[in-house]
Amino acid sequence: MQVFKNRSLFTLKSKLLKYSFSSSAGPLDNILSENPHKNAIRFENQNRIWTQQELASHSNAFAYGLVEQGYKAGDKLLLWVEKNSNAEVVAAQLGAAKAGVVLVPVYAQSQSELESLLSESQATGILYSPNSQLGEEKYSQIISQAVPELESLGNYGKELKSDRFPNLKYVVHTGFYTQPGQYKYRDTLVYASKNFNTLSLPSFDSSAPFYNNGNNSYSIQDLQSQAEQLRAEHNITENTAIFVAGDAKSTVSFALGALTSVLYGNYVVYTGKMNLEQVGKITQLYKDYALVLDGSVVGENNGAVQLNWNKSSLDALRSVAIFGDRAQDIQQLFSGVNTQVY
Repeated sequence: MQVFKNRSLFTLKSKLLKYSFSSSAGPLDNILSENPHKNAIRFENQNRIWTQQELASHSNAFAYGLVEQGYKAGDKLLLWVEKNSNAEVVAAQLGAAKAGVVLVPVYAQSQSELESLLSESQATGILYSPNSQLGEEKYSQIISQAVPELESLGNYGKELKSDRFPNLKYVVHTGFYTQPGQYKYRDTLVYASKNFNTLSLPSFDSSAPFYNNGNNSYSIQDLQSQAEQLRAEHNITENTAIFVAGDAKSTVSFALGALTSVLYGNYVVYTGKMNLEQVGKITQLYKDYALVLDGSVVGENNGAVQLNWNKSSLDALRSVAIFGDRAQDIQQLFSGVNTQVY
């Protein structure tokens, strides 16, 4: 078995701009055309469910926003967020793919590390969660210190010109409050209309780089192949619900999560900050499901881990894909179930 290493919206409406809805998103719109009103993804921590049509609408809005800002196919967008399991991130992942933009998830643990990543990646933009913290500092403070030119721009609208990061043009945050020189996520979304023909997305190339991490680069084609392999390993059918629990920093999470939803129509649930016991309670409602888990669902300490799920939840569990620091501990909890560690 090939092992894949860890890698690393929403109801608020942005301004409604009337741009053409001309996108050749290839396989990313397969299920949309077949069943637009089918539930696609649930975000437990945000109490939000998107249908296939809503998922397409929000990811397309992000894609058109990138085009309007000036991104071109092959440009890089850094993604610096504490959690990868919310609606904004999922829409950004799929939207970047539709716009031909290379998504670069980063997990900087200091300002100097973030600065190195900005410099080495030559990113055109960065999308980050401003209220996440490193020690005593919020991400927004670290960004302002790393890119001091933002302060002089005032409200967004002026082009960023950074001496240290000449490629960096756009800083976007997922928060609600104004940050000097930065765009609010919801204000970058462009909800297109079929009645107008102003913007268009590039032709979709499934073999083009899409997901970068260090020296590893993945195209949608690569991730689709990974999804197909994972579905076979875990005996997943189109009727299997997929729960993505913990911090989704792995290509396994994306391939079996959002990508599987748009490619194959599976219902995907992102459980957010729920621990393993909380996940077990909501799975009681499902008769056929699979789990994608990482170590954060059992905590970071090395204490004993117990599984107190009822029999019906375990009987309906088809398989478990596991990754992260405590993968072996989690695997031992699910004896008798098809489990794979990545």
